[in-house]
Amino acid sequence: MSGLSAGATYTIQLNGTGPDLSSQSTFGAGSYLITASAPNGNNNGVCTAIANVTVSQPAAITVGND
Repeated sequence: MSGLSAGATYTIQLNGTGPDLSSQSTFGAGSYLITASAPNGNNNGVCTAIANVTVSQPAAITVGND
């Protein structure tokens, strides 16, 4: 992940639940919840941003013997 300020952290969860997947470098099809937090924001010292991202599978490839 890029573009985070110094000291910022983030988590990635499949369907918004379960373990933190932020250490993965590849992701299968599904809906992911990304939560990024940085210190010194306006909400009790923490600023948080949340995004939902959908990863789609590519179209199936059909191979035939013509």
